[in-house]
Amino acid sequence: MRLPVIDIGLMNEHLATHEGLLGKLDVYLEATLDKFLMKLITAQREMLKVHIQVMLELLKPQKKSGLIYQMKI
Repeated sequence: MRLPVIDIGLMNEHLATHEGLLGKLDVYLEATLDKFLMKLITAQREMLKVHIQVMLELLKPQKKSGLIYQMKI
């Protein structure tokens, strides 16, 4: 599947936003003592990581052009 250049740019920007959100979730996880809240935050973090992986897979065909935003998960 080939993505238009505009979609690639939007997805790269979107991925950068997710990196910040993963960091926030980590902070929230460290700050809470509530077991239920820990489970919710962990589930949210795992769903976000899957979402990121799907986005990276969509961008994979474009990898040769150097337009991929590399995310640390």
